[in-house]
Amino acid sequence: MTQKVDVSVADKALGPEAYFVDPFTRSGISTPGIYAVRESGRYVKLCENDFNTQTALLEMRNGVQTERVPEIIEDSLSAFKITVRVLGKPYELPYKKLRVSGYDVLRAPSGGSETAEQYILDNVYENCPGVLERNKPYFIVTEVAVGTKIESISGGGVAELNFDLPIGVPGLETEVEVQLLDHSPRTTANKVFAMLGKYVK
Repeated sequence: MTQKVDVSVADKALGPEAYFVDPFTRSGISTPGIYAVRESGRYVKLCENDFNTQTALLEMRNGVQTERVPEIIEDSLSAFKITVRVLGKPYELPYKKLRVSGYDVLRAPSGGSETAEQYILDNVYENCPGVLERNKPYFIVTEVAVGTKIESISGGGVAELNFDLPIGVPGLETEVEVQLLDHSPRTTANKVFAMLGKYVK
């Protein structure tokens, strides 16, 4: 007897190491980039001067490759719950599942380093490492999936996760609010719903 496995749209688009990004919030995430993870769950860009002035990092941004994937994907749920990894913490709660109708995968080149993440760190100015140390946890984003059309559809239970709460912050009690769904399905377009890279606690 085979065991059913829950798989999110983030997993389907970028693989099992992908992190889900709520497409119904203004995350502002792109690739390549470095983002601090705030207690509210917001992302704040770090070291942007380096990306705007360093030749190597500018070339990296200009060299981002885009792959168009026309297929429709949606969360696969074996029951009324799905496990979603949000910045390293697993949440197994019911939520309204997502359907993505076509998406683009944007990948930053690895440059001259073993990985794209290491290439970014190798090419930031000497003051940026101090900025990063003060702003832990942060995420080095090297790949994102952008949905052409994203729908919040019925299924996977009668609740959704509210990600605008403290998540993945060391020393804080993590709480996730569950809200009943009593509204029509939502739709958004051209939003990031998954990212890959290196999460630094």
